Amino acid sequence: MRFKCPFVLFKKTLHSGKKVWYYYFYDEYNKRHQFSTGCTNKAQAEAVCMELYRSGSMIPTVKNPLALLSSRPLDQHGSTPLFREYTENFFIYDKCEYFKKKREHGFNLTKNYAHQKRCELERYILPFWGEHHFNNFTEKRVDEWISWLRDNFHLSNKTINNVISGLKVILSYAYKTGVTEVNYSEKIVKLKNDSKTHGILSKVDVEKMFDETNFNSVWNGNMLHYTLNLLASKTGLRLGEVQALRKENIFEDHLLINHGYVEKFGLQDTKNHKARIVPIQKELYEKLISLSFTQTEGEYIFSSTKGKVPIIRAEIIRYLKKALENIGISKEEQKARFITFHSWRHFANSNLINSGIPKSIVQSVIGHVNDDTMTEHYTHVSLDDAKIVLDVL
Repeated sequence: MRFKCPFVLFKKTLHSGKKVWYYYFYDEYNKRHQFSTGCTNKAQAEAVCMELYRSGSMIPTVKNPLALLSSRPLDQHGSTPLFREYTENFFIYDKCEYFKKKREHGFNLTKNYAHQKRCELERYILPFWGEHHFNNFTEKRVDEWISWLRDNFHLSNKTINNVISGLKVILSYAYKTGVTEVNYSEKIVKLKNDSKTHGILSKVDVEKMFDETNFNSVWNGNMLHYTLNLLASKTGLRLGEVQALRKENIFEDHLLINHGYVEKFGLQDTKNHKARIVPIQKELYEKLISLSFTQTEGEYIFSSTKGKVPIIRAEIIRYLKKALENIGISKEEQKARFITFHSWRHFANSNLINSGIPKSIVQSVIGHVNDDTMTEHYTHVSLDDAKIVLDVL
């Protein structure tokens, strides 16, 4: 269950026309209290409220709560800027100087990555660090921040580590460009990874799901979702790669996977920015071609708009969960076994490895690489070599 934030912010327009952020909270007697933060900036208002909350002074004892931020004993400002000021454009795709430098050095940073990191910055980093100077990144304050993330957002270690990665990028770049004389990113240590391993469906489960005699009872007669999941089980395609599949990607004995799809930004590069060949059997090819004939107004194979745009992720996930229930795997069991769409990727990978397919070919088909040197090798495995997979599929 998600932890409830101890206060709620809202904007109020004063008689003067000035718009100021207020907050309200409920005391131990469930009585509602409302006060002004004195801030016109939301991130600054959140920082004020968190300082009041940490000090146990949600009913402020000072006329101007904003003054609390500048009166912290830790603030030895020196010449470093406020973190909020420094990060005004950070992780904004077309404004971020860090992104510009990375692109100049040949790195391919996607708009989706930028969007995700900017969202993390605005939600999990700026409310706490926005009004701090860089000098305040001490180990003690970092520990307080991590505790704040746990208490207010109930985040897993894996998610906190993702947020920490973004913060370390910012701090490292500030040091690299001479904004700070100390590399404060070194003061932040990631947590022990607590991520779960995605569950793998058994062969018996998979046979039930794709037994054509169960087509109506499991998939409610929906050939699109049946074929979509069959494809994922055979090839290990990522969900975004399935969404991105278009008529031009389908050949009689293989698929050309050269894009992923992100609903906010459309077609993007694959995760490792490399195209790859994925062999398919004749039966799967025929199902894909049959679906393509129904998409009369666009190129996307898995679409509910006649091919104009791909079917949305939420709909794909909903159908999969329902199909799993229909073969006897309840919602509770799905959660306990951590079965998600990504589980198809693990199923396909395990199926190929356990069948004796060379690791290099498996990684070429799955599109999974560990480093840049391996990327160059695996993405150039020939189609003839990759066809070894067909006997297993």
